[in-house]
Amino acid sequence: MVIWERYVDYNKIDFHPLHRKQGEKGKYTYAQEIAAFDIETSRVPDLEQSFMYVWQFAIDQRWCIMGRTWEEWLHMMQQLRVRLKGLRLLIFVHNLNYEGTFISSPQIYPFKNEEVFAVDAHKILRMTMYKKTFEFRCSYLLTNLSLDSLTRRFKCSYRKRSGEAFDYSKLRLPSSPLSRREILYCAYDVLGLTEAIRGLLDLNKDNLYTLPYTQIGFVRREAKRMMRPYHFKILDCFPNEVLFQTLRNAFRGGNTHANRYMVESGIIDNVHGIDISSSYPAQQVLECYPIEPFQRTGSLSLTSSFLDQMMNWGYCVVMEVRFWNIRLKYEYEPIPYIPRAKCLDQWKGIKDSFVMDNGRVLRAVGLPLTMAMTEIDYRIIESQYCWDKMEILKMWTAKSGPMYDGLRQLNIDLFTQKTKLKGLDDQKIYYDRAKEMLNSIYGMSCQNPLQPAILFTDPAYPNDFNHSFKVDRSLPDGELLKIAQKRAFITYQLGVYTTAHTRAELQRAIDLRKDSVIYCDTDSVMYTGNRPGLDELNEEYRQRDLAAGGYADDSFGNRHYLGVFEIEDDPRHGFKYHRFVTLGAKKYAFEKWNKKTDKLEVGITVAGVPKKAGAVELAAKGGLEAFRPGFIFSECDKLGVTYNEDYGKVMIDGEEVNITRNACLSPVSYTLSFERDYKTLLSMITEEKLEKIARNSIF
Repeated sequence: MVIWERYVDYNKIDFHPLHRKQGEKGKYTYAQEIAAFDIETSRVPDLEQSFMYVWQFAIDQRWCIMGRTWEEWLHMMQQLRVRLKGLRLLIFVHNLNYEGTFISSPQIYPFKNEEVFAVDAHKILRMTMYKKTFEFRCSYLLTNLSLDSLTRRFKCSYRKRSGEAFDYSKLRLPSSPLSRREILYCAYDVLGLTEAIRGLLDLNKDNLYTLPYTQIGFVRREAKRMMRPYHFKILDCFPNEVLFQTLRNAFRGGNTHANRYMVESGIIDNVHGIDISSSYPAQQVLECYPIEPFQRTGSLSLTSSFLDQMMNWGYCVVMEVRFWNIRLKYEYEPIPYIPRAKCLDQWKGIKDSFVMDNGRVLRAVGLPLTMAMTEIDYRIIESQYCWDKMEILKMWTAKSGPMYDGLRQLNIDLFTQKTKLKGLDDQKIYYDRAKEMLNSIYGMSCQNPLQPAILFTDPAYPNDFNHSFKVDRSLPDGELLKIAQKRAFITYQLGVYTTAHTRAELQRAIDLRKDSVIYCDTDSVMYTGNRPGLDELNEEYRQRDLAAGGYADDSFGNRHYLGVFEIEDDPRHGFKYHRFVTLGAKKYAFEKWNKKTDKLEVGITVAGVPKKAGAVELAAKGGLEAFRPGFIFSECDKLGVTYNEDYGKVMIDGEEVNITRNACLSPVSYTLSFERDYKTLLSMITEEKLEKIARNSIF
């Protein structure tokens, strides 16, 4: 199964052409065989450099070639190039940016700009070598799964082996002997990857010519097919440069925030949860969108009364608005809606005139606050804030209507597929596929169409990999938009409105128990006290689903609806979390009953900290009582990366090691803390205010 490079008889390796299907055109021919490449590296802590000490290369499950030096790897690639006889070999790497950093060293292979396709700095989709004889693809970006999850999903014979037994922290040199267990660990990584890619091709009825580059690519081609009848409508509705910039400024993701009064309350017992079923798909099936071209409104008409009129008539409105002396109507508003990050004003050097709540605006006294928004955002802001004066600086209006039938039907079809497969163990792989494609529709619809090229080489920094990626600014934004318009099958405003509708529905859930909301995140709300009345709201959504087709029956006869509010509480205990504590957005910990063990288990959600490892560390260091500012996550397998240029030869344990261009992974810690403004705000919350909230007497 495993053979070292110096013992390979390359005459025994054969490649076979993969013939294109009838009607498929192309300038090159892939080999039928699928290859995978991976390296293992050691870190030099004193230098914060790393080097490769073993590499592995699989060709399907027939060959697994391993070597210890880059000279051996280059020799193998040259020999395979001869054996390919003009064919192109597709090689998958499960984090191409990492391996790509090493092989792009001038000492190994000086890649040219046209040989590297990156979508962002250090986010490489494809690399080619030797006049495109070899094509490397990133399988992580293709699947969005860890190698362990990927090989498990496809029940591979060569499943990813445990990294704990391998011990990544051990310093291994190119001459270090490797045990049988270590060799198998390396081999299974590439053998399992080729096996999983075969499974992925079969699952999606793809071949190497049709396989997309990313996970979103699978749903993108389905959306393109279903949106063909709307091609000319999309061209008409595509935004110009000025409108597009306003839409970019208006775009926001999900509403994620913690009630500042609950942060100050510490650990909270018996926390309930509400979840919105398939929220993003629900919005695209049930809500209205700008399906006609936006028309800019003249300056004489930019009044609040005109805005009210447009909203009453059901028009979609995108605008840039300036408020003067804006402030919350209610001091105890749990989830203030306006984020500082979306304000267009520069408030530098002004300290006391505005008050922030962990990035949300509570008030801006004596200051202008300028934002781009939709009419959906405006309604929420109007319900929460008051102001002395409002100016509408820019405004566009468009007739609204249901989402284009093609995109609506794709949501419904995938939701139906997912629902019918739910709970069927022997169909789980198809359930996962339908679920991922359904979730990808939103990601596809909100992608920024203005994507300048990323250049790999920068003449100004020929020897600095950190500056090897540069945004190509040679074309102005207007030209880039024209290029995007030619290949567009959806418009950017559809994504802007999808998230706006999602925030509006979440706000309805927040308003049900406004006085006891603890935390919210995109499609879920956590709260204390009695359960809110959901029957009326859910009946409204069920009736809309029945009219729009937004429902499906599972294999057990249960009907599921898009967008309904679902109680997440454990039926046995009557609540979702036994105990809960939050320090702000994306920063909370909890104790929850494990159904299998019937025991309380600690869990966390902290941005940048692995959930499983972080929960284990928190439990070992004091549990929820320790989840306070100053707590350090230091043992949770979080790694930072440093990109280094060629370093040269160094002596390590008596052996000369050549350190080439590399990406050095180093363990990093994470310390829980409050921002200065947030800490000041929390210190102003008095016991009297907390008691007032506890009595539910503020509204």
